[in-house]
Amino acid sequence: MRRLLLGSAALAALLAVDAALAADLEVKAPPPRIAYPDWTGFYVGIEGGFGRGSDSFGFGGRVSTLDPHDFITFTEPQVQFATRVFDLPLVIPGIGTINTSGYLFGGFAGAQQQVGNWVIGMEADMDGANITGSASSTVVTNRTTTAQPIQITTLSFAGPPPYTVATTSFLQGVDNPGAISTTTSNLSVTRAIDELASVRGKIGFTPWQYLMIYGTGGLALAHQTTDITFSQTTTGLMIGDNNAPVFHTAPTIPFTTSTSATASNGAVLFGWALGAGLDYKLTRNWVLGAEYLHYDFGKVGFSLNNSGGVSLAGSGKTTVDAVKGRISWLFN
Repeated sequence: MRRLLLGSAALAALLAVDAALAADLEVKAPPPRIAYPDWTGFYVGIEGGFGRGSDSFGFGGRVSTLDPHDFITFTEPQVQFATRVFDLPLVIPGIGTINTSGYLFGGFAGAQQQVGNWVIGMEADMDGANITGSASSTVVTNRTTTAQPIQITTLSFAGPPPYTVATTSFLQGVDNPGAISTTTSNLSVTRAIDELASVRGKIGFTPWQYLMIYGTGGLALAHQTTDITFSQTTTGLMIGDNNAPVFHTAPTIPFTTSTSATASNGAVLFGWALGAGLDYKLTRNWVLGAEYLHYDFGKVGFSLNNSGGVSLAGSGKTTVDAVKGRISWLFN
């Protein structure tokens, strides 16, 4: 009996120790994360990022002619002999594609409504930008033009008020000389987008309460500037018969002529934007996000005119791909 009582007491003590050890080894569950309200509400924020674009640049017509040029070959009192060279080429080099890149920074605002795991909304944004690029091209043209000897007679009349009259006449009986010329034409174009904006709808999905993935698309606009610098130099030889004093006993006479012009144009482009993004709730109201947008402004015609005598007309297509980081405050 005594042995039975001692065994029972030992078993009870062992069970008590085992229960205490189990209590110490119990793992406590982590506290539940605060449940934020859904994504419904208005929001405002700022954004910044990088854009890369591609501009096609072409002209409707590339070759035209300059006005005739008179090159003085011999001078006598009151009479000048010259050669008038016709059809000097004005050659506009082709450019093709201009690659642009640069930063953008601005703000956005919108409103959205969550239904289940889906979120629908509207958003507008506007960014200042410096997405620029330039390209240049040079064309060398060899050609034969026509020329004609002329005589310029100057008569001065005395008396108040004095004035001078100059008359020009083509010389007869002289073979028309030719002109062999080499024309070097340079064209440089710089294009820049300094503003980007859009108004877009969006639809998002929330796989978790704190994360939203969305697609977006809508109307887009941009302000674009175009700056053009053009220069051209033509050098050559006028070739005719040895008929003094028209050529002053020289059958070949060198000549050089040049022209240059600059022009600028600013335009508002309209198109569309399409992209995707994700938003993550840092707190109930602070939202951190990233977004990609592709802007396409289609093919736009342009016209550039300059007092230097150069008129250019053509068309170009502009696209931009932008990646932005964003932070916003959600009112809900």
